[in-house]
Amino acid sequence: MAEIIILFGSVIVLIGCIGFIRFSDFYARVNVLTKSVPFGISIILFGVFVRFGFDEMGIRTLIAVILLWFIIPIIGYAISTAIKNAK
Repeated sequence: MAEIIILFGSVIVLIGCIGFIRFSDFYARVNVLTKSVPFGISIILFGVFVRFGFDEMGIRTLIAVILLWFIIPIIGYAISTAIKNAK
């Protein structure tokens, strides 16, 4: 079961990377990188949690998911604001 979840998350990350290459606008690229890629990585980390359960590695993956949800949008906003102010 965990392998299927990890594979599903990998497909979402792959789709996000293809979208990053296909989009022409900078803001669309930042949007796809701050939406689909963290979602896919969260699913991958959830698959790792399913695999290891509530031991040390499982708890670390849950903490990483929470940090990922908070840090990635802040980074995307900071990059977009920096580019907007540089123009």
